[in-house]
Amino acid sequence: MTAYDGLAVPDTSATLLTTNATPGQMIQVQLTKGGVPQTINFVAPQLERPSANLGRSSGGPNDIAYDAAGRLHVAYYDRAAKVLKYAVQETGGLWSVVETIDNSHMAGEYVSLALDSTGAPGVAYYDGNNGDLKYAKYTNGSWEKVTVDSVQNVGMYPSLVFSRGNGPIISYYHRTKMDLRMATSQVGGFSITTVDSAGDVGRWTSMVMDPNRTDASKMAIAYEDTSNGDTKYAI
Repeated sequence: MTAYDGLAVPDTSATLLTTNATPGQMIQVQLTKGGVPQTINFVAPQLERPSANLGRSSGGPNDIAYDAAGRLHVAYYDRAAKVLKYAVQETGGLWSVVETIDNSHMAGEYVSLALDSTGAPGVAYYDGNNGDLKYAKYTNGSWEKVTVDSVQNVGMYPSLVFSRGNGPIISYYHRTKMDLRMATSQVGGFSITTVDSAGDVGRWTSMVMDPNRTDASKMAIAYEDTSNGDTKYAI
């Protein structure tokens, strides 16, 4: 592996001396700089994979989606660690190493997972500690996180879809004002729209994009009207 910035190749190289390392084992790397070798030691990290008793031990609110290759993506709130996590099950049944999307305290108490047209996952979720709506997208091997709405207590019961242009659109409940809202991505951030404000409305949102309008991003949202005990929908 070679990595460097600038116009000239640095006089530095590294060689992995340990092969087939297991978690907890000491790993040795020989670093040579300016012709002078140096051995660096570190311990292989413990890798966590979802276990058969995940639901009984740390499972919480979650969402899943299959990609075009048949892989199953899952985002879930680890109620033991109180953080938002993610894993993928390959078509052969093997689970990937668990990744932490957001290690903020109580991040992910409500979560919605979706895949864009390229198969890249995105997650909308509630930051329970701060009362914010947040969004994370898997980009270039890491999760990029943004706060979508942070005015008062917002972001419960999110539902995430991607537009025809792969822009995230999120419906969610504004807890303080008891409204149903929608956040649409735009240049420089998100545009916030109030969908319904007639009483206590907007819990348990579920949003889909009209599959018959391939030239437009037309949404339908189902949600609870708590004031009247009804289920409503908006288009």
